Amino acid sequence: ATFSAGADIAEFAQVFADRQAAHDYNELVQDALGRLERLSKPTIAVVAGNCIGGGCALAVACDLRLAAADARLGITPARLGLGYSLGDVRRLMALIGPARAKDLLYSARLIGAEEALRLGLVDRVVPTHELAAAAEAQARSLLALSGNSQAIIKRMAALVQAGGGTETAESRALRDAAVEHPDFAEGRAAFLAKRPARFGPSRSG
Repeated sequence: ATFSAGADIAEFAQVFADRQAAHDYNELVQDALGRLERLSKPTIAVVAGNCIGGGCALAVACDLRLAAADARLGITPARLGLGYSLGDVRRLMALIGPARAKDLLYSARLIGAEEALRLGLVDRVVPTHELAAAAEAQARSLLALSGNSQAIIKRMAALVQAGGGTETAESRALRDAAVEHPDFAEGRAAFLAKRPARFGPSRSG
């Protein structure tokens, strides 16, 4: 199995036929990745096999990345003479830092899962045959927690990554409103009763 080998180069003659076609295609891709990035729920990229080019951009737009031991990752516009979108560069630099991001982008080299883990490009590496079970276990562990808390945490992280270093009216409102959400009542009750919390199926956002 392969996570994504990137864009179909056979389509390049059509989608990159001229500057306007390239603009329209790139805007469509960035809109999709931006929507994924802004989704209020935590997202997990489960990386098996090749995760290259646009596929790697897709994984970076997720919150968490779980990789199989045989995964290969790379960002390869420099092999094709293409530009790379500002949103993709921003996300990559926020994830692994400017120097490491420039190394991957300038060299267009492919790296294995263990190096990706050392760089911070993925969060966990598991044996390939355990990937599906590990992904399901991680998803279930997230779903057992408060969706409202996770949505707030994700928005706070986005504000910090956008350069927000001080509290704003929005961040204070998000923090303070949590006490009125049903998840807080359930979490408090579960803690006092020494039982697992049973948060509702509805997820914030």
